[in-house]
Amino acid sequence: MCYSLVHYALCRGSAVGFFGGDLRNLSDDILALRPTLFVAVPRVLQRLYATVQAAVANSALKKWLLRTAVNAKLSYVREGIVTRDTFWDKFILKRIQDRMGGRLRFFACGSAPISEEVYSFCRAALGVHAYEAYGLTETCGAMIMTLPDDYIAGHAGTPLPCSMVKLVDVPDMDVFVSRDKVGEICVKGPSCTKGYYKDPERTAEVIDADGWLHTGDIGQWTSRGSLKLVDRCKNMFKLAQGEYVSPERVEMVYTQSNLVNQVFLDGNSSESFAIAICVPNMKALRQAMFPDYGGSFANGLMNGSFKKSNDEDISDEQLCAKKETCLFVLKDLNRIGKEAGLKGFEQAKSIYLTPNEFTVESGLLTPTHKKLRAAFRRFFKDEINRLYKEEMTL
Repeated sequence: MCYSLVHYALCRGSAVGFFGGDLRNLSDDILALRPTLFVAVPRVLQRLYATVQAAVANSALKKWLLRTAVNAKLSYVREGIVTRDTFWDKFILKRIQDRMGGRLRFFACGSAPISEEVYSFCRAALGVHAYEAYGLTETCGAMIMTLPDDYIAGHAGTPLPCSMVKLVDVPDMDVFVSRDKVGEICVKGPSCTKGYYKDPERTAEVIDADGWLHTGDIGQWTSRGSLKLVDRCKNMFKLAQGEYVSPERVEMVYTQSNLVNQVFLDGNSSESFAIAICVPNMKALRQAMFPDYGGSFANGLMNGSFKKSNDEDISDEQLCAKKETCLFVLKDLNRIGKEAGLKGFEQAKSIYLTPNEFTVESGLLTPTHKKLRAAFRRFFKDEINRLYKEEMTL
């Protein structure tokens, strides 16, 4: 999809800029490039959302102003109006828009499902057209995309003219379209590959006798005929009581917390509950736990038990290792999960915190920042085993 967009831009005479590869310096790259079209994976937009939320977390007035401004802009979006000329843009949202270079016309998101809240926030705050797309290398880029006049978030769009899409049963996972209204996404059309080069066995695994390409993704049709992504078949795990959990969906909800930057959720059929490994936002975490450090937005989560503690002086590694810290973060994640409608079995019951970010260099992420779940299980094998023995009581 990236190659397709680059070639299209070059054919139209547009300049193309690439970020330096380090997400920590992405803001500087954006300010230098000042893009008019911004194409990103959900993780990048999530970081923008988290940065803004953290900036207002310690002020009730700022939080109210931001929430009011975004809600006002969303009311325009629902009417099909995309603008940056409102009162809220000029006095509240301009700083966010300037962080994107000030020239943005629209952004597109793909590669993985994005939180409806994050997508709606970015669309409203930036005041530009937004598109979400879904596709594979095997489909030469996008096969499903939101329409220009579609202002409802929470789905990947409708099939492009070059693609036929259907959902099929996945008996091995006890998923049946007629009963569950979800199934594996299959696609067929001229944009689909005819197979893998000199690899007939792999080709037969993904393309059936009728020519349908099985994507390995679980999807759901909405009442409006759009496709909503659920998760990868191979990512979903089954708990001991027989319930299936979509980790990407839960991770997407959890990363809306100001306290965490990255989340990995895991589980298996031998255990009755899910566990999480998180990279905290250390500055926000210290502000939330220690009022003297400058934060108070999480007051009540721990009933002020940290107010007279000297723990604020310890290192990030030591703070993450404390059980009280883990409980503090877990309680916030479960609160956000409950508000987002997660079921009890989907929520993490035990958590491990590490100050070290999940990176491509550590072998935990792909170049497009998708999680390599098998690598996570190997890397955190000891921590995962310990978490299953220490279910935390909130």
